[in-house]
Amino acid sequence: MQMMKELRETQDRTNRITQQGQYITTMNSLSLLYGDEGPSRIETYFRTFESVTAVWDDYTRANLIASRLQGQAKLLYDALSRDEPTSYERVRNTILSGGASANSLRAKAQSQLSRGLTQEHNETFMSFGKRLLRVTRDSLLPETPESAVQDQASWHLMAYVKEFDPTVRGIMASMRLNTDYHTLLDQTVALMESNAASQLAHRRYDRSPGRFQQRFDDPTAGFHRAQTNHNPLRIVIQLIVN
Repeated sequence: MQMMKELRETQDRTNRITQQGQYITTMNSLSLLYGDEGPSRIETYFRTFESVTAVWDDYTRANLIASRLQGQAKLLYDALSRDEPTSYERVRNTILSGGASANSLRAKAQSQLSRGLTQEHNETFMSFGKRLLRVTRDSLLPETPESAVQDQASWHLMAYVKEFDPTVRGIMASMRLNTDYHTLLDQTVALMESNAASQLAHRRYDRSPGRFQQRFDDPTAGFHRAQTNHNPLRIVIQLIVN
């Protein structure tokens, strides 16, 4: 009886050692899964994983697959509720559905940027700039460094500003290398508001009825226009009335 018990213990210990060896071998042979490889490749990954781990229980499978996740797939796994049991099937379905959603979002963002993102009705330039950064981030892979995301967003922002205010765009280009996106956006908003206020003041002054319409580029323009009439008296009257 004692011999049979010792035999079973020895066999169990051997099985555990064998399973541990298989676990390590399988883990080392599996490539990392990022979740952005595309639906077909992710499906292939899971089919391969399931064929290799067919004799393992659900708990072991779930732990092993969790150790091979990186990037977007790791974020999806970490977001799973800890109040519910983390089964392999649940992990698999989450990554498959999440990967498809992320690919769709990235494709949509890339399409928006390629067409040219523009301000919406009643959207402030500050809100537009923040939305542009979000769309740029969505268009890139999850592991893209934030500095690279902001650099690309800066280029998109400058391209947009260039369409209606090349002067401000030129100033932005000189500031871009020494500042982050958020600071660049703040300074761009200030520049545009200042430029718009200056242009508005100039138009109001130039269009005021009955005023002497002086031009900043030619202070004597009013006198030149008055002198087109050769009657000295009419010149004086025009100057007094104006």
